[in-house]
Amino acid sequence: TVTWTITDGSGNTATTTQTVSVLDTQNPTIVAPTALVTYTNIDCEAANVALGTPVVSDNCTIAAVTNDAPLQFPWGYTTVTWTVTDAAGNTATATQVVEVRDTVVPVAVLSPITVNLLTTGSVSITVADVNTGTYDNCGIANMTIFPSTFTCDDLGVNQVLFTATDIHGNKTQAIVLVTVELSGIDLDLDQVDDACDSEVNITQATVPNGFTPDGDQINDLLVIPGIESYSQVQLEVYDRFGHKVYEQSQYANDWDGTSSVTGAVLPDDTYYYILTLDQLVKQGFIYINRIH
Repeated sequence: TVTWTITDGSGNTATTTQTVSVLDTQNPTIVAPTALVTYTNIDCEAANVALGTPVVSDNCTIAAVTNDAPLQFPWGYTTVTWTVTDAAGNTATATQVVEVRDTVVPVAVLSPITVNLLTTGSVSITVADVNTGTYDNCGIANMTIFPSTFTCDDLGVNQVLFTATDIHGNKTQAIVLVTVELSGIDLDLDQVDDACDSEVNITQATVPNGFTPDGDQINDLLVIPGIESYSQVQLEVYDRFGHKVYEQSQYANDWDGTSSVTGAVLPDDTYYYILTLDQLVKQGFIYINRIH
């Protein structure tokens, strides 16, 4: 408030007042901290990032300096806006770029396995067969194993290289043990496992010419050596008139000459058989002889 006073020649006075308002319309200035690079430290984010301090000034008084930074920065680039406000409410802004990088490699969690060769002579495995929980802070992009196919040359314990790559290209490698064993199948009974047998002769299951179901505990059943090596053993028997007298879809060397159709004891005679061993079909004649 300014007071004006007027005085005349006789010393008489009068006064009046004038109000002068001084306003601050000048914005403050701000320079944001320099751009920075940080690294993931929680899941796929960065927490507790030290952004630095901006440089601010004002012709009067600074009231506040704030920013819109998140508590946790996601992977990639985030722009942080800094704002300075002076006592008169004037503001200015500046931006700072924060880059979050992921350098954390995946963690391989694997289990050794044992596999059996197929009768084709090889066996293949997949990542799922050995992976029991591999993980990464940001996510797995792909996983591979090498080798994944094994043959007779690989019998025993093999070292398989497991590789996991995350979504940002970070990679980890580990060794997992794969034990390769024989198939355990010997269809031709030649004492050579079929997985590693270059000549599998599956015709050695031989039907005898006849049997004598007379109850003397000797040759009373139709025993066909070698059929235990097959998964399907179907036996059909017909009499001389073409009538089916016996059928068993999974024959177990237990036929005693009784008809599975009528339940009657079949007479001594020559019978025609069809024996199906998986994909192999054998046919021929067999004689039932109870009279010595």
